Amino acid sequence: MKLVSANLNSATAWHESARSQAAALLRETGAEIIAVQECPKGHEAALADLAEQVGGWHYRIGPAPKRLHTALMWAPHIEEIQGGDSYQEDTWHGYTVATLRGEGWPSPITTISAHLAPHSSVLALTEAQLLQSRVRRWAHPGIIAGDINHMPVHGPEPDWESIPPHNRGSRTLLDPSLLH
Repeated sequence: MKLVSANLNSATAWHESARSQAAALLRETGAEIIAVQECPKGHEAALADLAEQVGGWHYRIGPAPKRLHTALMWAPHIEEIQGGDSYQEDTWHGYTVATLRGEGWPSPITTISAHLAPHSSVLALTEAQLLQSRVRRWAHPGIIAGDINHMPVHGPEPDWESIPPHNRGSRTLLDPSLLH
């Protein structure tokens, strides 16, 4: 099973002229499941068109309280055995969840397309905690994929000059050991 996460930039990818290019790119990945972020309100028909252009795929969209929806798309040979969730208003951008089963998979997989709050690492952490409980709700293995928006706790330092100033403070956490 191959999963791809794609933030399709609400400002460009949803215009009809760019949608066929986005569909071609997504087809080329060879993915069976695609987690989508930044599907703007009012563009639900564009998501249906994108899913059709990718190959007649199934899709589910999660309404976002703040305008930019998330979605999941999956190949026609994959079956949705559980979908939807009633807690989408508990996150900044909402989320989309579906439990899917493919031929040859050892078990169904619950998949979430997420777009964590971009302006607060503390809020994003709270959202991640909620999502991990949602992805395990049906006791299947789970995957949370999406636009996470924040730096990992451990790992190499980014090129700070390439990060816009408004994102430096909101998308990072201070190492508590540095505060003493």
